[in-house]
This record gives sequence, C-alpha cells and structure tokens, in this order.
Amino acid sequence: MCCPARRGFPVDELSQAELRYSTRVDHHDHEALGALDDRTGRGVGVAPYVRHANDPQTAEIAVTVADAWQSLGLGTELLAKLADRARAGGIQRFTVLVAADDAAVAGLLQTPITGGHRQVRQGSNAGNEPRQRTSS
Repeated sequence: MCCPARRGFPVDELSQAELRYSTRVDHHDHEALGALDDRTGRGVGVAPYVRHANDPQTAEIAVTVADAWQSLGLGTELLAKLADRARAGGIQRFTVLVAADDAAVAGLLQTPITGGHRQVRQGSNAGNEPRQRTSS
C-alpha cells in the first residue's frame, strides 16, 4: 500500500502521520498533493503516489478526503492534478488497492482522469475482506 490512509473508514481529518508521510516527497518517485481548509488550516485531503521500484512507469496512488469534504469534487481534483504530475514524470499507469464495496472510490476510478484504461483484479487482504487492485 502506498500510504497509511484509512481506506474505507470514516475520516474527520488527516492524522499527523498521514500528513507527514504524504509530505516527505522527492517529486520524482514519491509525490503528493494536499488540500487545506481555508477556514481552519487543517488538512482535508491528500493524494500521494509512490513509483513502483520494479516498474518505473507505474505508481501506486491513494486518495484520502475528510468525510465533510467528500462528494464535493475534491478527490477528483486531487487525482487529476496528481495524474498530470505523474505523466510529466514518466508514469503511465496507476495502481490502487481498494475495498471491493467502496462505491466512492469505484466512482472516482470511473472518471477519465488518468487518460487510460481500468483493469480490475480481485484479491484479498489479511483481514479477508474482498479487495480490488485497479490500474489505469
């Protein structure tokens, strides 16, 4: 997994560990974009990628948006800007591990943001919850 985001769990705000991980970037193999609430200054969204060591044209991504900010287009905007940065750095494919029943992420992955195709492979995690690994 790319980052310690709590996929599939409610998120009121990003933890210090999530913000710290997502901001330790080298702008080549590890990039991240974030969003702050103008009123409070708190982090409300983050979208990092980490380039795969064995496939430099592929990177794993994660998008985490605080619950109060979901369904407002923030995840879509973060992913679009992250995809632009990734393409500029030679990344052609994203992979992401999501819960099979995560409708919000499935909807986000249906958008043409990455300019590619979507491939879904069923998998499982240690908790035996169904997961899907997607790439585009």
